[in-house]
Parts: sequence; structure tokens; C-alpha cells
Amino acid sequence: MAKAGGAINGVKTAVGRVVSSAVVGGTISKITGGKFANGAFGAAFARALGEARSNTHNSTGESPEPRSLDDKEQALFDSEFAKLKKKLNGKIFDDNDHAAKWMHDNVHPLAEKFDIEIGAAFRETFTLDQGKFVLQAEITTQYYRNMVDINIGGNVSATWHSHGSLSSGFSPGDLAHINGTKGSKQYQMIYMSGGYIGGGVARNSLLYQSRGMSAATKLCSNTCLE
Repeated sequence: MAKAGGAINGVKTAVGRVVSSAVVGGTISKITGGKFANGAFGAAFARALGEARSNTHNSTGESPEPRSLDDKEQALFDSEFAKLKKKLNGKIFDDNDHAAKWMHDNVHPLAEKFDIEIGAAFRETFTLDQGKFVLQAEITTQYYRNMVDINIGGNVSATWHSHGSLSSGFSPGDLAHINGTKGSKQYQMIYMSGGYIGGGVARNSLLYQSRGMSAATKLCSNTCLE
């Protein structure tokens, strides 16, 4: 059974998995109002990138840990994820904080429920109908419990990701994106939502940290937007 962006059972070759991801990605793109070809290309590229990174380690020294879902769980997650992508299609945010709060309230619960990291890129996009740049967001996941690759192009000013059910704070790999670490793409600000397992400031909270800040700051707790 094909799993969009995650493991693909029964397909043993990397090429086969890329093709399977393209078909599923194109289908989800069509469901959420996009073009099949664009969705298929994006899914295939993400799959190829995942294959290339599958033997690497993340910044904490732990191997990427895929989240195994049964068919029922997979269908439920994919359905909810597709609904979130549809809600984000054309949605405009006031600023990065506004976008991060929306992610914390709407996307983090899904990541927490299934213990899967989900990430988002906030980027300035020019819209013809408004004739100006507006802030929009796009979400992604590779179905890992302990990492997410936010490989989304464009004029990205900030990123957000959920730590699933874990309440751990920013990792060294997260902070590499704002402290000038060579080889890491740099952003103005990073946001992270922590889960309920464990303690500390990240428990059930939305944190942010920007360039020049020595420590993370809590933006809100269980919910952000009323």
C-alpha cells in the first residue's frame, strides 16, 4: 500500500518508491485543489530527497525514526493532513507569529496525536489579485518521529515544526538555521510546538527563537488563537 511521503510497503526499489510517491502526491494535490502534475513532481522530489538522506543522522546523533502506521491510521492521518493543506491553500497571515500560532492550534494536534513531526515554511508570495507580497505557509512531513525536512523553496522568512508528542525544546539542528552554521539554510526566526511527554518550557507550548536571541521564548501554551 502506498503511503504519501512515508514508507511504501511492497515497493522494494528506490525508483519504484519515487514513482509511487509521485502518484499519491499527485492525487492529494488534486484533492486539495492543486494540479496533479505539480503534486506528483513535488512528492517524487521529496521521496528522492528522503532516499538520499535515509542513511544519514540528524543533529542529535539519532537515526531518523520512521513512524509505523497501520492502514487505518495511515488513511486517517493522510485525510486530516490533506484537509489542513486545503485550508492553507490561499490563506494569508498577518506575520510570522500569526502563522506559527495557527500551526500550533491546527497542525500540532495532528502531529501530537500520531507522534509524527510536521514542518511548515512561511514565505512571502506575490499574488496577482492583490498586487503585492503576502505571507503564506506550506506544511510537509516525511513521517518521522524525530525529524522533519522542511525542504520548501521560495522566499522563506521563518519555519515551524512540531515535536509530535515530545516536549523537548529546540535541538542543535534547529538552532543551526538561525546561528549561521555553515551548510544550514538560514532563517530570520524558527518556531516549534512541544508535546505533552516530558517536562520543561516546551511542554504543550509554542516556542520561538530568532537571530541574536540567547534562549527560546514561549509564545503561548495549549492554544494561541481564540
